[in-house]
Amino acid sequence: AGKVFALLDRVAARDLYDAADFALAPPSDPSAFRGLFIALSGVLPRPLTEYDLRHLRAYSQGDLDRELVPFLRTGERVSPAELEARASEVLAPLLKLNEAERGYVELL
Repeated sequence: AGKVFALLDRVAARDLYDAADFALAPPSDPSAFRGLFIALSGVLPRPLTEYDLRHLRAYSQGDLDRELVPFLRTGERVSPAELEARASEVLAPLLKLNEAERGYVELL
């Protein structure tokens, strides 16, 4: 949950990479992870209901080359579109809250 919170809060290239990597190894119990994610979302500076996927589109290849590539394995290449797509797979379902979850988040 911390990697996803980091992406929502900081919107740094490394956080985008980590969230995209999370899509390749999802939690063994998605329901439990979702509950934990929503419960812990109070650590964010704003309510979870105020976050969406729009900020993921803010990366250019130059941004990734400058901010991320120096930390990757030698020869590993990433593209903004690939990372954004995989990170969206992780974030989209987590950001779709039902009425009870929305009420809980608003009380945090």
